[in-house]
Amino acid sequence: MKQDDLDTLVISAVRYALGRMSYVVGDVARIAATADISQRARDVIIRDLGEAIDRDDLARLEGKTPLGGGLPLGMDYDRKEWEHLLRDLRSRG
Repeated sequence: MKQDDLDTLVISAVRYALGRMSYVVGDVARIAATADISQRARDVIIRDLGEAIDRDDLARLEGKTPLGGGLPLGMDYDRKEWEHLLRDLRSRG
């Protein structure tokens, strides 16, 4: 598989899984953490996760809940998966 194709797949999977509340969050976070993606792809995912965490922080301050899609990162355990991935990707840069 070409590098650009792998990068596109991983970025797309992360974007798809953001806000989901299911096993897919952990699976996608694990794949993104272990895939041999380029620094450009890591930077895109870092940016996307940072923006999603900021939106989630604001929603939580406003008292929103994950039910009905009120929290951009889903349940607390989903958010923890994304925060862990963000720390991991930042530590590689």
